[in-house]
Amino acid sequence: MKILADKVDIIDLNKASNDLIYKVIRDGKPLYVADYNFLRRWIRSNYIRVLDEEDLMDIFYKRLRRKIKETLKTHWLWFM
Repeated sequence: MKILADKVDIIDLNKASNDLIYKVIRDGKPLYVADYNFLRRWIRSNYIRVLDEEDLMDIFYKRLRRKIKETLKTHWLWFM
């Protein structure tokens, strides 16, 4: 396998954002795998983590949006 050095990025995925981890799982190609079982477990656990955190963010933003709407309604009535 011939790979140019400028085409390879080395990143500590333990410190990476969810977006990057998802892109690595979706698009990445491992250069070397010593333990395929470990790789499968890592992909599974990180994919679940990304999905869980995305669900929590959706819940957070829905609640925030609802609070903003309630606040706007309250203040709108106050101004009338």
